[in-house]
Amino acid sequence: MSPTQEQQGSKTIVGYVPVQDVHKEKSVETVEVPSFIGQDKAGAKAGAKKAGITLDFSYAHSYRTGKEQVVSQKPEAGMHAIKGTPVTATLDDKDMASAIQTAEQKIGEANAALREVQSMGIDTSDLAQPMQTAQAKHDTAKTITDLTGPTDSSAYWSNTVINGCNAKK
Repeated sequence: MSPTQEQQGSKTIVGYVPVQDVHKEKSVETVEVPSFIGQDKAGAKAGAKKAGITLDFSYAHSYRTGKEQVVSQKPEAGMHAIKGTPVTATLDDKDMASAIQTAEQKIGEANAALREVQSMGIDTSDLAQPMQTAQAKHDTAKTITDLTGPTDSSAYWSNTVINGCNAKK
């Protein structure tokens, strides 16, 4: 397949045409790409089918909750594409993304607290296991509670490290 990008009036058409057809004069059927932003995966698939295009999904994060919605797409809504050209839609769960960000921030704060206390020459070996647990909870999280819950979460263990460091100062 050979990538093409043709101008049709003021609209750009994106898609692929087989190499053997590039030099033949041929009518190319195009469709306007609808917006999938804010739709869940099933809704986006249905809209794509109705529009005569296909969707390729990617995920903003490796965490899957089943509540993901389309947060970006290429080509963007309003563009024209050759019928059958895939649109790439990125899925994300905004609540999970927020929990991931919070947990990562807490892990960063815990690491900074450890460095600060260690720079004072204070032993922090007793905080190694809680720090490892915070990171492991983050890396294996499947739910928001795994990341930011009140007990046995990445944020909980990060706070344990932060509080331990503060107690050592």
